[in-house]
Amino acid sequence: MKKMDKMKKISELYGEVDNLSRFTHPTLGKTFYMSDEKLIELAKKIVNEIKSSDYRNIVVCETGSRPLAMVCEKLISQSKINVKWTYMKFPREIKGNIANLILFYLSSGEREQILEEYGKSREEVIIDLCKLIPISEFDLEKKQLSQLLNEISKENLNEKKEDFRSQIVSALRGSKIAKTLGESFIFFDEYIDSGTTLQRALFHFKFFSDKINFKALSYYIYLDDYTEFDCVLFSLFDNRSKKEYFEIGTYRFENRVDLIGYFYNIDDYSYEKINLEDIRKNVLNENLVDPTNFLIEVGRVIENNQLLKKFKNCFKVDCVKNYVGYNHLVRQFLVSLEQEIYGESMNYDFLWKLADMYGPMWSPMPKENHLDFFGGVEKCEQIIKNLKEWKDLKRGYKEVRPTIIVEAVDVCLERQKGLIENLNRLLLEEI
Repeated sequence: MKKMDKMKKISELYGEVDNLSRFTHPTLGKTFYMSDEKLIELAKKIVNEIKSSDYRNIVVCETGSRPLAMVCEKLISQSKINVKWTYMKFPREIKGNIANLILFYLSSGEREQILEEYGKSREEVIIDLCKLIPISEFDLEKKQLSQLLNEISKENLNEKKEDFRSQIVSALRGSKIAKTLGESFIFFDEYIDSGTTLQRALFHFKFFSDKINFKALSYYIYLDDYTEFDCVLFSLFDNRSKKEYFEIGTYRFENRVDLIGYFYNIDDYSYEKINLEDIRKNVLNENLVDPTNFLIEVGRVIENNQLLKKFKNCFKVDCVKNYVGYNHLVRQFLVSLEQEIYGESMNYDFLWKLADMYGPMWSPMPKENHLDFFGGVEKCEQIIKNLKEWKDLKRGYKEVRPTIIVEAVDVCLERQKGLIENLNRLLLEEI
């Protein structure tokens, strides 16, 4: 138990993320890592392509693309070229009501504006119109990436829309976001593999404007030849240059709430951007109790119930089973305790996203690794909630919860600060 007892601080629990070095690519037989220098090298190539294009309107797919887009934005700002950047989040699972998503991208003045045709505020009109969208509209047929790109390249995106779409588009007319999406733009995503995010984005774009005209941009597209598709402006790599793509390393910012500094909460009732500073402020005035004894107690429960072995047995993929360890298990304790006591709140989302970012990297490793991670922690949750010590742990967690949240946020903000400072230093060297 000595090894377990060493972990007495939240800063240790949420230490540096390494979800790559323990995994070897099954066909290439190597691991990958993208340094900050390589990220800037990548951004410079993308910026050169943007400059040489006719596009000066860019819509960035949040949130994983944000660090790459941020570097590109800084690089372009050093030139005389004026580029408009818009950041939008598209939910991977489309919910049954998109009113809050649409309203998020309107200013307060735009929401409050009275639309004479309806005699109501734009916000009231949008809420009413979104209720008219048939639930079947949200069930998108899964398509292969090549099929999706072919359809986007060939279809008339200005074709007549269903009545509910045309009414929502009409209600948004004159708003800043409608004007942005009504102009030709670049859809910026860090990489495009399955096409799911692109399909979700197109679904939402069509509610903002009846004149959608965009080209996709990415540093890697999972195609044999991206130039075959008119809707792709460019990609630095595709399957023809996969070796060169892998040499640059793995884009490490997906799921990295610590480096991005915020996340989105999206469901049928809300669509909000949650900054980590705001999470900290919400609990900072509460009584802050040192969590050391609580973490030690969690360690005792793990040892007494031989939980680490049971935890590892929740996973099916050998490399994942070998990868997960004590800290993964403790993080899952905190996620489960938060959910059990306080429900799926903002703090639950934060702790869950923190735990998830220590899961196996999605790309270029097999997605089965991370899916197995999802399934394993879900099985583990049922095991730990049936522990005889569970009630005592809930009491202990309530006492130290504010401190755990504050210290976890501080770890993230410090890591984000270090990233930004290093990127800014490297960018200065480029001038």
